[in-house]
Amino acid sequence: MRLNLKCMPCYVNQVVQAADLLKVSPETKDKMLRQTFKSLSGFRSGEHAFYTFDLVQDVIRSFGKGRDPYRGLKKKFNRLCLNLEPEVRKTIEDSTDPFQTALRIAVAGNIIDFVKGSDMDEKDIRKTIEEALNQEMDQEKIELLRRKIDDARHIVYVGDNAGEIVFDKIFIQQFDGKKVVFCVRGAPVVNDATMEDAEQAGLTDNLKVITTGSDLPGAMVVLSGEEFKEEFNKADLVISKGQGNYEALSGEDKEIFFLLKVKCPVISECFEGRYMLGDIVIDDLR
Repeated sequence: MRLNLKCMPCYVNQVVQAADLLKVSPETKDKMLRQTFKSLSGFRSGEHAFYTFDLVQDVIRSFGKGRDPYRGLKKKFNRLCLNLEPEVRKTIEDSTDPFQTALRIAVAGNIIDFVKGSDMDEKDIRKTIEEALNQEMDQEKIELLRRKIDDARHIVYVGDNAGEIVFDKIFIQQFDGKKVVFCVRGAPVVNDATMEDAEQAGLTDNLKVITTGSDLPGAMVVLSGEEFKEEFNKADLVISKGQGNYEALSGEDKEIFFLLKVKCPVISECFEGRYMLGDIVIDDLR
């Protein structure tokens, strides 16, 4: 996705949030913001949004001195979702269509985004799951995804946020997980899941888990590591979770199914009226 100037306030807000999580002094926070504005002034219209995003993350990395501002919150949301796991599994087992129920819950998990708000709790997650179970969705696309998963020999499932990946794990267990390679970020970036989160959430117990080899908030193939590129290229189906991966992968000439909740007006605009803010997307966008 090309840079949209409407993203600029979000970038600044991320620095403010990171500064607060790092508990830096007011003077250091001011320095971080001044450096952020300086970095943003070098944007180039038409380039991919991730290049500008990375400039902002450089500010956070520099002032954080190697600390991950979101590490504590990621652990918290992994625990919250693990606490809900027995309840979620019971809901799936009791449903008439376990595959579709697990899919809906996995996509509902995409609401876990504490870049937008870190005060979510189990009650909020339960409410979001309940809404997703009853929300109108494209049944033809759900059935198309089911068939593609059944037919696929090698699937790359690109995860998104910490916490959310617990529900991805449960969804993958509804089909042959042996043909799935799960992918997380190569290094900390906002609330995106890393290998540490995958281990805490139990994904590494029964799944092959790799990283993108980069710290971008999406699996941008050209900037990813060789292991990811190899798995991506040989996959006959890619399942892409979340907005960041949609931004990174929507231009790829590949069989990709996008699963996400539209949480940002800028992303909504990309769908040109097909999906609106708050909608759940289960679509190959062909």
